[in-house]
Amino acid sequence: MTSRLFIGLDLPIDVKMDLMVLRDKIYGEGDTVKWESEDKLHITVKFLGDVGENLTNLLYQRIEHLNIPK
Repeated sequence: MTSRLFIGLDLPIDVKMDLMVLRDKIYGEGDTVKWESEDKLHITVKFLGDVGENLTNLLYQRIEHLNIPK
């Protein structure tokens, strides 16, 4: 079994809100486009594509040990 994976960074809520306000100013708030909710906003660092289950576990083990400041 495969999963479509990416490595992403979460954004602080105030940044998400600012981005949503800017998005609505640029594109409008019409019903022609369905935007993702704020809880799905993130910065994609690397899109990995379809990854097998064996590699998914290995990637998780390697990434969970990274020391990334919050």
